[in-house]
Amino acid sequence: MSQRTGSGCSPHGRGKRRLAEFLAVCAVGLLAFLPQPSSGADYPARTVKMLVPFAPGGSTDMVARIVAAKLAGRLGQPVVVENKPGAGTAIAMQAVAAAAPDGHTLLFGSSALANYPSLTRNVVLDVQHDLVPVTMVVSGMYIVLVNPSVPATTLRELIALAKARPGQLNIGSAGSGSANHLAGELFKAAAGIDLVHVQYKGSGPALTAAIAGEVQVIVEPIISARAYVESGRLRALAVTGERRSVALPDLPTVAESGIPGFEASFWLGVLAPANTAKSIVTTLSDEIRAIVSDPEVRAQLVAQGVEPIGDRPEQFARKISDDIVKWGKVIRDAKVEAQ
Repeated sequence: MSQRTGSGCSPHGRGKRRLAEFLAVCAVGLLAFLPQPSSGADYPARTVKMLVPFAPGGSTDMVARIVAAKLAGRLGQPVVVENKPGAGTAIAMQAVAAAAPDGHTLLFGSSALANYPSLTRNVVLDVQHDLVPVTMVVSGMYIVLVNPSVPATTLRELIALAKARPGQLNIGSAGSGSANHLAGELFKAAAGIDLVHVQYKGSGPALTAAIAGEVQVIVEPIISARAYVESGRLRALAVTGERRSVALPDLPTVAESGIPGFEASFWLGVLAPANTAKSIVTTLSDEIRAIVSDPEVRAQLVAQGVEPIGDRPEQFARKISDDIVKWGKVIRDAKVEAQ
């Protein structure tokens, strides 16, 4: 009498089935312990962390805290600013990219994010795929400044002086690859002048050097340089935006001063981990845009020397993409290397 060999009836077949069932139960149990993307229905369920890739007290930190304080009230949960400086903003970016995509860990980043792919030799994240844009909060422009001892009262005069004395004037920056360094390189290339780059460890030391006359030229954000202009310790020649600054309306743009089409600006904005539910991104974008539209907040931001924006995620994504291309070319052409 022959024995059936079908896998469903043999001891071997029953063993394989039981093993499969056991593994399935284990898999279901394991999934319960893994972070799951949130649908956004219960968002936010707890404290929201907003990571700033710079030290406390800087312009990015100040704007982040203005937004966080208002956002907490609108979301009904605390919004805590956490400073994570280092590695050219990469530490904070990596922390957010690795966080659960549930909207409870956000990045309050700067336009340095767009420079990361071109400045970093060993790229560890793709800023366009590992992070999702929420909204650009503000944009800002730079001022081309000189020490008062420099015999130039206009940008045209500075350019003429630099051409007459190639390689004899220094331009300071917050460090190689910093945003104001790249803005300075763009200015040098557009003006066709040779200024010697001198890097410092941050904007504070660079501004101090410009005031002391260690460097003759510096390109700094309005938000950090305005007080020195108003006190007369530095002379402002032009702003780098497409149009004049509301904060300094009498100061011409670089484009008005003889370099048509010139524009250099920076932005600060909010991003979330990739795969964050669209409903969460939309909620955050809508709430932050409402905050930026508030007259009281707008006044605070303008007083800091920046322009309130509050755009939609898709607009912010396009800006990041455009900046990666624009500043990548500046970095390659000037052979800039990060510190």
